[in-house]
Amino acid sequence: MPSFFLALLKKMSQPVLHAVSPKLSTFRDIVIHDGTSFALKDDLRRTWPGRFTKISPAAVELHVTTSVLNDDVPIVALTADKEPERTYRPEATSLRERLFLADRGYEEQKFFFDIDEAGGAFIVRGTKKIRPTLRAAFDSAGKPIPRLLCQTLNWDRLPAHTVDLDIEWQAKSFVYRGRIVAIYKRGQRNAKTFVYLHTNLARNGFSAADVAGLYRLRWQVELLEFKSHACGRRARAARLPAPRAHRSETA
Repeated sequence: MPSFFLALLKKMSQPVLHAVSPKLSTFRDIVIHDGTSFALKDDLRRTWPGRFTKISPAAVELHVTTSVLNDDVPIVALTADKEPERTYRPEATSLRERLFLADRGYEEQKFFFDIDEAGGAFIVRGTKKIRPTLRAAFDSAGKPIPRLLCQTLNWDRLPAHTVDLDIEWQAKSFVYRGRIVAIYKRGQRNAKTFVYLHTNLARNGFSAADVAGLYRLRWQVELLEFKSHACGRRARAARLPAPRAHRSETA
């Protein structure tokens, strides 16, 4: 990898870490996990079956776990894209005293509960399809919003600003009670849109703005995958053999 490219990644990551540094001492580590798909030649569909058989019948997925504070990549797994993403996420018990960051593919009540029980913390982006019941709602200044109590979470019901919510969300065998920071974004034609961030961070220690700032650290794994994608493009240009599945771990 050219030195100028590595220097660019370093310059892009340092400002993000600096912006949230006062909150980092709370955790032993920041653990980020994500998966990225890469299409292969259709002839490889039997070895590397993809999820989207019509668009990319052959594809692989790169599962990456990144340690931000240790500047390390402890787990990398390359699998067929058809395999479930959640199989390759970190175990909840490994996240004690750590903050876990992930995108929408890892939204699951039982996983959130298990991380909390293990003494870990998480910020995971949610999907707009979920319909938990709202048990408390606050604006960015901490003022309650009574009209949202006992309502079902829906973008149409939320005000046009960021809100901090306590929820009850029915899982298969239990009710998950948690917190969602719904970050307001103005969509096309001024339509309301929100980014849902599930978290178990205490509101009295981490404001909605703190949660949003910490979640931006997830960009670090995107930079790593961008670097991997660049290497993949270079390998394809050189007509190298198809990659082999592997999983590597370091202590």
